[in-house]
Amino acid sequence: MKCQFWVKKKSRYCPLEPKQGYPYCGLHMPTLNGEEKKQCPYNKGHSIPVSKYQKHLETCTFKPILPKCYSKDVNVGSESKPIQIELNQDNFSAFYQKINRLWNTLQMKIESRILDHPVMKERLLESHDGKHSLQQASLIGHIQSCGFLDTQHTMIEFGAGAGEMSKYLHKASPNHHYILIDREKVKMRISKELKRDSYELLIIDIKDLDLNLLTQDDIVGYSKHLCGCATDLTLRCALNYQKCKGLVIALCCHGKVTFGSYINHGFLEECEIDEEQFHFLRQCSTWGVSGMERTQEHWSGLQKEEMQRFGLRCKRILDHGRVLALRNQGYDAHLYYYCSQDTSLENVVLVCQKKDLTPS
Repeated sequence: MKCQFWVKKKSRYCPLEPKQGYPYCGLHMPTLNGEEKKQCPYNKGHSIPVSKYQKHLETCTFKPILPKCYSKDVNVGSESKPIQIELNQDNFSAFYQKINRLWNTLQMKIESRILDHPVMKERLLESHDGKHSLQQASLIGHIQSCGFLDTQHTMIEFGAGAGEMSKYLHKASPNHHYILIDREKVKMRISKELKRDSYELLIIDIKDLDLNLLTQDDIVGYSKHLCGCATDLTLRCALNYQKCKGLVIALCCHGKVTFGSYINHGFLEECEIDEEQFHFLRQCSTWGVSGMERTQEHWSGLQKEEMQRFGLRCKRILDHGRVLALRNQGYDAHLYYYCSQDTSLENVVLVCQKKDLTPS
C-alpha cells in the first residue's frame, strides 16, 4: 500500500509507505497526533507540526544563507494594488483606441540586428541551429558589438539559471570575472568549464540585491530570460549602482510585469495610463506571443492577426518606457530585434551603455 496523497505535478500518488494505521506518509500527514502542520517556507517538500515550526525555521538545512549584498526589497519600487475590474467587451473599445493612438504618437522604430559570435559556432552545429543557441549567439554578438568584451568589467548574468550563456561568454572572453545571479540554486552545468576564480554564484532574489554591497568594479549586466517584473527589478538594481556601464537584456513575459515594480511611472503618467489601464496593457501583451489557434470569434471582436499586432504594441510600449528610463539616467539605450520570429516570438533585446562608452 502506498501513501494516498496525490502528487498533482507528477500525476501519481506518493510512492512512500503510509504510517501504520494512517492513509498518508509522515511527509503528507495533514495532522500529526491531532496537531496541525505547516509547510516549510524554505522547502515546500516538507511540513512541520505547529508546535515545532519556529524551532524548525532556525535549524532547517534548506534555510538560505543571506549574502553580504542582501538588502531587503531595495529594488522593489512601490506596492501594487489588486485590480478588481477585468478587461471586457464594455471597456475594451476605448482602451483599444487609446493604445493605438499612443502607438501612432510614439512612432517607435525598432531596427533588426541579428548578430552572431564565433564562440557559438560549434554549439550551433551540435544543436542544428537550435533556437536557444541562435538567441545566445546573437546576444553575445550584441555584447561584443558594444565593446564590453574588449575592456575589463565584472560580467553579471541576472536570472542565470544553469548559467549556459555565461559558459559561452567565458569561452569568448576568459579574462573577465563572472557573477551569476539567481534566486534558486540549480545544478551548475558550467562548474567544470569555468575556473573557480573566474566566477561566483549568488543565490539571491534580484529585488534584494544591492550591487554597492557586492563589488566596487565596473559592471556589465546581461540576461537571456528575465521573466516579467524581474526585468524592471534588474534595471532598478543597475541604476542604483553608479558603475554599471551597460546592459544587454532579452525581454519577455510582459504579462507578468507589475505596476509597482515597473521602472518608469513618469512615462505612464505622460501617457495617462493609470494602474487599471496598466493591468489591461500587460493582459493584452500576452496576445502578441501566444501563438493562439482559434476556431471561434474572440470576445474582443478582433481577428487573430489583429490581436497579435495589438499585443505586440502593448509589449513595445512597456519596453519604450524602460528605454526612456535608462536614457534619463545617461545611457544610450535602444531596442533591437535580435532574432527572427521563427526562432522566438520573444525576439526583442534591450541594449544600453553609458554615453561616454558608446562607439562612435
